[in-house]
Amino acid sequence: MTLAFFILIMAGISAYFLAPLLRPEERWLADVDHGAARRSLVAEKESYLRAMKDIEFEHASNKINDSDYAELRRHYGAQAAKTIRAIELLQDDAPPQSAAEPADLSQGKIELQKKLEWKIRAVKEELDTLEHSWDNGTVDDAQYVELNDDLMKHLEELISRLEEARK
Repeated sequence: MTLAFFILIMAGISAYFLAPLLRPEERWLADVDHGAARRSLVAEKESYLRAMKDIEFEHASNKINDSDYAELRRHYGAQAAKTIRAIELLQDDAPPQSAAEPADLSQGKIELQKKLEWKIRAVKEELDTLEHSWDNGTVDDAQYVELNDDLMKHLEELISRLEEARK
């Protein structure tokens, strides 16, 4: 009798804990406002880029030393890159735009988007290579800052062109 009671209790507990696995799959991101999330991420990216410009100004006016500048520059650059990746992931998850455009115009936009995405990937690979070279000491701080600035400006330009192409 005790064994049957124990089995009955265990079956009830197992059913309780396994019930969520038997429910239909829910889409959690279906209700996400991609526009608001994207605007938030873009604002975050802009704040990191603004911070990078601020520390560059403070370094130029000798308010912070070289080592602190390099550390802050690397930190804010990495945070900006993470935010840019998050923006791209959000764009990949965004619902497709309406198909009200003519097929040839839509095809041209898709081709342009693919080219821009390829160029963005290439610039990101250059940034990764630069970061690796700087970590290994093959690129000094001044070269790193200059090259990183140039690549980040180019990346921002490509991303803005891609955003325009997606509209």
